[in-house]
Amino acid sequence: KLVGQIGLEQYFDKQLRGRDGLKKSENDVYGYQLSDSPQKGHAVKNGDNIHLTLNNAVQHQLENLVNSADKSAKPSAMTAVVMEAKTGKIIAATQRPTMTSEKPAWTNALIQDTYEPGSTMKVIALASAINSGNFNPNATYKSGTWEMGGGKITDWNTSGWGNITFREAFYRSSNVGFAHIEQNMGASTWMKYLKRFGFLKPTKVYGMSGESSGTTTFKGALEQANTSFGQGITVNTMQMMQAFTAVANNGKMMRPYIVKRVTNSKGKTIKTVKPKQVGKPISSSAAKETRKYMQGVIYDKVGTGQLYKVKGYRIAGKTGTAQIGSANGYEQG
Repeated sequence: KLVGQIGLEQYFDKQLRGRDGLKKSENDVYGYQLSDSPQKGHAVKNGDNIHLTLNNAVQHQLENLVNSADKSAKPSAMTAVVMEAKTGKIIAATQRPTMTSEKPAWTNALIQDTYEPGSTMKVIALASAINSGNFNPNATYKSGTWEMGGGKITDWNTSGWGNITFREAFYRSSNVGFAHIEQNMGASTWMKYLKRFGFLKPTKVYGMSGESSGTTTFKGALEQANTSFGQGITVNTMQMMQAFTAVANNGKMMRPYIVKRVTNSKGKTIKTVKPKQVGKPISSSAAKETRKYMQGVIYDKVGTGQLYKVKGYRIAGKTGTAQIGSANGYEQG
């Protein structure tokens, strides 16, 4: 018996499989059915069809871009997703390695693998601080390093940029700045927003099984502050996509979806998947303000995302780097 082992094939195994036909009769030695032999059994039942939201042209382009990045950077793993923020519809999605890679991956990395999101989490921290009334863009702090909670928080530029504003902290992607922002919010408020944005619990994307929900011990002031810039907390790709819809979609958080509809073998639709709002973690005004600062990452003279300008479009974004966690702490470099 052929059984789906992974991904959509596993999730929809029963619907896709259908049922074999069966014919029972008594035949003579030449194979002819005996005239007084009743024919028993049942007809074949073809399986259902799963229709995806993927756009073939965009998917093809994404695969080419990811192949190129894979070739030049030689990463151990990679995911890439294009999604319609207003609905949660996944237009294209891919991962490396795949099942045909030199060292094949037998997991759906979009939902089963978790990682530390690094500085991309600053978007969520910023939105939370704005929404809770704990963000003053014009206040200043000393960048570079900050000793707190029995440890040290360091910016990617360890010597820092002197005293800078919290607005600039976002543009420059300052860890120290976001540790201050988390402290101003308070750990309990920050954790409340992490949960409101859907972290640490499954997204339940229809068609994707075996989801890893992510973890954080969230103990002590240092680790609590670290989570504001994406360390000491793990997430899956679909959780990040879902959380970002709230920022892109004026506070409305949409569940990602990749299955558009299910039809039976005769073409009749038996299930339609519609866009589903799964929360409103921030107000419309907080989302708009967050996007304004995300544009600064691309267009401000100190922004870390200036390479991502696209002619003819206004881009909002956030760069992110993270140290890689291993069994013996963080990797060097």
